[in-house]
Amino acid sequence: TEPLKQDYSDCGTKMHTQIDSDVVRNFQVPSRTRWLYMYFVLAALGLAAISTSLSFSQAITDDFSDAVATNYEWVEREGLYSELIRLANACEEPIVSALETGHTKHVSEQLRESVKSFRHHLQIAREETNINIDSRDRVALIAELDRVSESLRGVELEGRQVLEAKDRHDDDQAIAHFVALNRNSQEAAQTLADAFK
Repeated sequence: TEPLKQDYSDCGTKMHTQIDSDVVRNFQVPSRTRWLYMYFVLAALGLAAISTSLSFSQAITDDFSDAVATNYEWVEREGLYSELIRLANACEEPIVSALETGHTKHVSEQLRESVKSFRHHLQIAREETNINIDSRDRVALIAELDRVSESLRGVELEGRQVLEAKDRHDDDQAIAHFVALNRNSQEAAQTLADAFK
């Protein structure tokens, strides 16, 4: 015995619409389909979490890369300023040698070369400052480098005075000018050390 099938084709449109709306209203989503929707929602949340995590990771990596680049700049700058301090002290060495030995023949040339090397490195420091230092810090640093340049002028002047006094055999004047030279040299080195802080 076969179940009796109803044929609604001969019924009116009103009845057909009522049956369709009843079917839609009573239609239940199978439980398996609901689990699939749940999996899709969980997968979407997982992708959102992974994307957020990757973007944060990229931001942290970029910040770290910027910090490393800045650190390299400061390391190079420290090397340049250390070289300037060394050269400021090297300007004194020929004069010390002349005072100890009494020989002044080639000392003037050595002093000139030392000062020339210092000025060259000082110019490099100025250019590096103009290129890499923020404008509000640049003015103060350039002022410090100008003070160093003035101190070096004093070293050169006092060094020549020491040599002239030594050539005249006036040791008292040579020592007095050497003390002034030493003060200028130390001032230049201290200004450089302070500028780097």
